[in-house]
Parts: sequence; C-alpha cells; structure tokens
Amino acid sequence: MCRKIKIEEINDVIKILHQESLRYADGSYPEELWIKNFFNKKRGYILGYYKENVLVAVLIAESLLDGGTMLWYIAVSPENKRKGYGGILLEYFEKVAKSRNRTWIFLNATPDSVDFYKKKGFVTNESAKVFEHFKEIL
Repeated sequence: MCRKIKIEEINDVIKILHQESLRYADGSYPEELWIKNFFNKKRGYILGYYKENVLVAVLIAESLLDGGTMLWYIAVSPENKRKGYGGILLEYFEKVAKSRNRTWIFLNATPDSVDFYKKKGFVTNESAKVFEHFKEIL
C-alpha cells in the first residue's frame, strides 16, 4: 500500500535513507532537518510503500515552479530490494504528481539505477557525469 508518510514516522524514513549507496560524496546522509522540510512544505512529497503496515520504501520529491517535480530520493530498505516496491511507489508518485498538475519529473541518480528509470519511461542523459533522467507525465 502506498500513502503519504506521517511526520511521526521520520525515524523510519531516516533508517531507510541511511544506506551506503545513498551517502553524499562527503560521506554524509540526508539530515533530519532537510527531510522534515518535505513534511512542512505544500510543495513537498514524502510518500511511502508499506508492506504489512511496515514502511519499506520512501520517496521524497518537491514541486517546482514551472510545472515540474524534482525527485530527490527513492529508496527501499535493503531486505526488500528487488521485489518491485520501488516501482510501485514511483507509479503512485506519478499519479499524485499529475493530480497536482505536474507535467514532468527530473532526477539525478546513481549509475546502477539507469536501467530502472529507463524501464519506467525516463529519458536518460548518459553524457552527464551524474545520470540525469527526465519524463513527461502529461
């Protein structure tokens, strides 16, 4: 089941985001204060996929001023990877974004996620040092 994540679940969100593959270049992780912004902003999205009422995947995004949406994170707990939960959550996010009149999504991601985003219909700028993905959701 997918739904908006409640602020009371922030520790569960942090746990999922504190994976080795999600570290910043300086070795740090997204900070709690930064994450909390997405609960407070009308432009923010903080969505989750729940398996038996346990949060197993997180998506953080924000609406941009020109009809777009920036997808900051999509992460699945290590023990639940490769089960399709991230894809289900991404599809749910697209529906939510469309309901907010968003027409495109932008994201930067790791090289090992390129195939995932291509399968989901994103166009990848493979000449960039960071893999950029774009998808119109008209």
